Amino acid sequence: MKQFRETAVSPVVGVMLMLVVTIIIAAVVAAFAGGSLSNTPKTPSATIKGVFSQSGGMQIIHAGGDTIPTQDLVFELTLDPTFGTGLDAITAQLVNRSIVMDANGKCLLNLTSGLSEVDPSFKPGDALYINVTYIDAQYLQTQVAPCEGKAGSLNLPSEAAGASLACSGSNSHYNVYWTGTGYQYDLYSGETSPKSFWNLAFVNPNNVGKTFTLVTLDKRTNGVISKSTVTITA
Repeated sequence: MKQFRETAVSPVVGVMLMLVVTIIIAAVVAAFAGGSLSNTPKTPSATIKGVFSQSGGMQIIHAGGDTIPTQDLVFELTLDPTFGTGLDAITAQLVNRSIVMDANGKCLLNLTSGLSEVDPSFKPGDALYINVTYIDAQYLQTQVAPCEGKAGSLNLPSEAAGASLACSGSNSHYNVYWTGTGYQYDLYSGETSPKSFWNLAFVNPNNVGKTFTLVTLDKRTNGVISKSTVTITA
């Protein structure tokens, strides 16, 4: 009677089983990794441009690229070297989303409700606006122009023209005001020159022709969507 040796079968089966298990584990890991990557938010790619006029306000224009959820839009401003060297880092300023509006005056952020009032999508060809009231440094550049009110009365014609009051309290005043065609710094009694922040204010007539950088950020990913240079015009 012939005898068959089966001792070599078991190692072969064992190796095959190990190979199958390894392949299954690799497939599971790959599927998991693929799913994780697909669920990771991706920063949109778009060209966002800015237009700034001291007498007309600021426009933020979607010039092409991905559609962006407006609830994720964050804007940052930094001074360019035209204002002086080394100012970009120390003057970086997130724009208050409540002063950014659509063409109908609806806010990017309603401070009362905490919700966005504008169209939920910022698409190529769309524009957002910061009107002439809110390009004043007390609203747009609080990083460089904090309220530094001084007790006492403003010199005319500021008071008559309706000086902007950025400070709280009846004795504190903000000494940049709207003349009807542009902004002007009004010296307090005893002052011989404007406070230093006025040199960095976008609305300062002496800064026409200078530039700043508009950085558009994605709130979900903290990624940079776009950077553009904005030239200050009258």
